Amino acid sequence: MPTNHICMDLEPFEVEYVAGQPYVGAVVSMYPAEPNNMGNFIAWDAREGKIVWSNKERFSVWAGAMATAGDVVFYGTLEGYLKAVDAQTGRELYRFKTPSGIVGNVNSYQHNGK
Repeated sequence: MPTNHICMDLEPFEVEYVAGQPYVGAVVSMYPAEPNNMGNFIAWDAREGKIVWSNKERFSVWAGAMATAGDVVFYGTLEGYLKAVDAQTGRELYRFKTPSGIVGNVNSYQHNGK
């Protein structure tokens, strides 16, 4: 699962909604909890309630994850990499550099059921 690993200072204030503008209602200062590590991509064991493995990322990981039946998990980074990792170990298997940061979900399709 994609995660944020960020500390922040938050100062709330009253704002009026303006269409098309960010609507946070706070002054937010964010900084890494550790140097060069504002995100992690993790495997979470729901039964045990613990992290199985964690891959540190320079920036927050805002993209979704897609796991396959072949134990390969795909996700994107804000640096613009599409990554494939081993679902059991987190070892990176492949990366592809895109022209932009990735915040959407990876998709998979079948043609004629194959």
